Amino acid sequence: MILRDFTFDRKFVVTGGALLLALLLFVFFPATDRLSPGTQGMIAFFVFFLLFPMLYAKFVLKESWRGLGFQMDQSIASWMMSALTAAFGFLIFFFAYRIFPALHDVSRLPFSVERSFFSFVQYELFLLGTLFFYEVFFRGFVMLLFLRRFGLWSVFLQWGVFLLFLFGSGSFGVDQALMMLFAPLAGMVAYRSQSLGYSFFASGIFFFSVDIFLLLANR
Repeated sequence: MILRDFTFDRKFVVTGGALLLALLLFVFFPATDRLSPGTQGMIAFFVFFLLFPMLYAKFVLKESWRGLGFQMDQSIASWMMSALTAAFGFLIFFFAYRIFPALHDVSRLPFSVERSFFSFVQYELFLLGTLFFYEVFFRGFVMLLFLRRFGLWSVFLQWGVFLLFLFGSGSFGVDQALMMLFAPLAGMVAYRSQSLGYSFFASGIFFFSVDIFLLLANR
């Protein structure tokens, strides 16, 4: 029994170290002039936030990818929970936007996105890609796999890890602020459904709704 507990704890510590290493490698991923910043970012996201968790879960932890949240039960209740969570998040943003006028100037989409439909579509697709990678790493690898022993507390712990990552990466803007707001809500959806599909759906609906609102509000 003692050996079993030690093995479990050792696996937890090693996984925590691997998680930290992946975050550090992502933050300090070397830049090159041969590729655009967006392309380099997507490569880093793919390697450290998708490929690494999947390979680590499969070959190191010997876990099914279902443990990362790659499953969907297709229940109406889960779809409804995702939609209602997105609506709740949007209401929080809407009332904050109305109550605090200072948010009007800082909560704007890039100028080109506001003026071009094609740029808006590109922007949304890039944002969806970013959200997907964040869901896999923070809601899947961090919360559902690494922190699952903590039960409901894992939702808030993964939020803390996500906040530390955002502040540590040095990139902070409107999208990052909204991700900070919605991370615990997406975590709750993933925790209740044990599926990244529903949390990704909720995140996508939330961000698209906010962006449409900002687009119309700043015309």
